Amino acid sequence: MPTAADDTSQERVRGHAHPLRADYPWEWSQAALSAIKRRLVHGRILGTGLLLNGVARALTWMRPRGRWYWDALFFSRLMAWVMRRVRPGLNDPSLEARLLHRFLDVLAEGGRRFPIPVRVEGMEILEELAAGTSGFVCCTAHVPFVKLFIPVVRQAVQQGAELVIVVKYPNADGCVEVWCDDPVKAIAVGSGVLLQTRSLLRRGGCLMLLADKEQGEYISSNIFRFVGKIQSRILMGFPHLQADGVILLQIVEAPAPECRNELEIRANLDFIAQNVRSILAGDEAPEKVRPGVIPMAQLNVAERGREIDRIQLYSRSQLEARTRRLEQLLGDRLTPVADRDLYEKRLQLMQEELDLRSRVQTRSEYAQDGTPLF
Repeated sequence: MPTAADDTSQERVRGHAHPLRADYPWEWSQAALSAIKRRLVHGRILGTGLLLNGVARALTWMRPRGRWYWDALFFSRLMAWVMRRVRPGLNDPSLEARLLHRFLDVLAEGGRRFPIPVRVEGMEILEELAAGTSGFVCCTAHVPFVKLFIPVVRQAVQQGAELVIVVKYPNADGCVEVWCDDPVKAIAVGSGVLLQTRSLLRRGGCLMLLADKEQGEYISSNIFRFVGKIQSRILMGFPHLQADGVILLQIVEAPAPECRNELEIRANLDFIAQNVRSILAGDEAPEKVRPGVIPMAQLNVAERGREIDRIQLYSRSQLEARTRRLEQLLGDRLTPVADRDLYEKRLQLMQEELDLRSRVQTRSEYAQDGTPLF
């Protein structure tokens, strides 16, 4: 005849927690505490965004247009200072730049125009490519103030060349809004984007795009391979917020602008990833723009170093998904033996990165949970 102990064991085997277990109240309280923390985080992010929007709209009513940028810079630095005092563990050097970027988004709504202090370096590289008969690609990433490159490129190619940018969501009229400038023609990301961009470059036009999906996300190599196939050229642009408040726009030719082989593509990937990490870390722009050609000896960097640099740009959700995928491949008997060694090394690097992020707070809320601050 079954006893009470047997019933309890059977319940646990079926996966049902016994209502009288001693740790049940503790588990419930932990789940409730986690839910409260999540709500507090979402509420804090929403409140910060509402405060920023309110301050920006008040500036448009109360201040002259010539002071909008400098007032937004002051309030972005003030908000960043307060946020660091409220959250002592917050370590995000690019916080001021991201807040100012959001301020400028609100101030420029409805086509409002106001002066933005900008200094451009490497304009001669852009003008030289724009004066040629062949098309070229201007590539950058999701970093603050990247929109300011559009008027600069438009000014260089205004002698008849066509300028098109690739975006995820263009407007209904096929254009996108630009800070303090006219809208620019856009192509939506999709299956036919390569055909449209190929025709544009063959006509001698200029294509602008962002190599990563979102800020801090994985940088794709597709555009570099595409440039190599159609025998075009690529240059890059990186914005930096200077200590004096002026935004520096650096235009530099890619390390391997023609993307002729896999080695040159990897060099371009490493170069743009290095600059993105530098911007998000709040580093000052280098005193001298990097030259457009790198000797082949400098391209032969360690494979482990390249993988670590690229893995650091993954979001947490991407790391977890790729880790699960590698585990599935390693568990599949049909996986070639020659690939297992590579998969095991990559899996180890990803697991180390996940372990590091679980023990140390990342420098950006975006990189920590995969969602932007606003």
